[in-house]
Amino acid sequence: METALSRLPVVELAQFYSRFREFENSSAGRRLQELGAACNPPPRAVAIDPWFHLKPGIPIATGAAAEFDAADCIAGPLEPLRNLARNGRLPLRHSVIVFTGIGRLAARPADRDLLWRAFEVPLYQQLRGFQGELLAAECERHQGLHILPDAVVELRGEELLLTSLRNFRHPVLRLASGLTGRIDHEPCACGRKSPRIVGLKNKPSVTILGNETARSG
Repeated sequence: METALSRLPVVELAQFYSRFREFENSSAGRRLQELGAACNPPPRAVAIDPWFHLKPGIPIATGAAAEFDAADCIAGPLEPLRNLARNGRLPLRHSVIVFTGIGRLAARPADRDLLWRAFEVPLYQQLRGFQGELLAAECERHQGLHILPDAVVELRGEELLLTSLRNFRHPVLRLASGLTGRIDHEPCACGRKSPRIVGLKNKPSVTILGNETARSG
């Protein structure tokens, strides 16, 4: 079904990267983001190398194991979580939250196995925008990522086109994300009826951003 949004042109990812500053609204203020845990917020969460600014109260770690002593939850992009897991077991009490997004790695089944062996808790994947705004999040049923009301997700073939209605710093519409998947409109086993992104993956040709990129916002 055609909508007013779907009549707008798609912004290709290579075009966006090459003209990043032209898409940026520098007058928009920095936004602090919530962790957005799948269950009730755990007593002690630690974030590792987020590309965005979290609200105060969540320690930001660099990757040393001692920084995670007594942590209930660790949240961060996939690559630093992989590195931490490869250094040995670090059992937690609550969860691991993987941040993915445009130019960021999405968790594969092998990653879920690796992180389970190291941390011994469930993994919840979140799709976030350039300012860290939450676009979609995995629930406790692990049957896809529920799309939030402030995000519009379309498909071009298998590629996801993303529009964030909460990011005024980078107000880009219908951005070709470099992520693939499908959208499931059937109610989830958790009871929620919001559409879900199922089978989230990176396109093989997409450029993966590193932590050397500046924090957005």
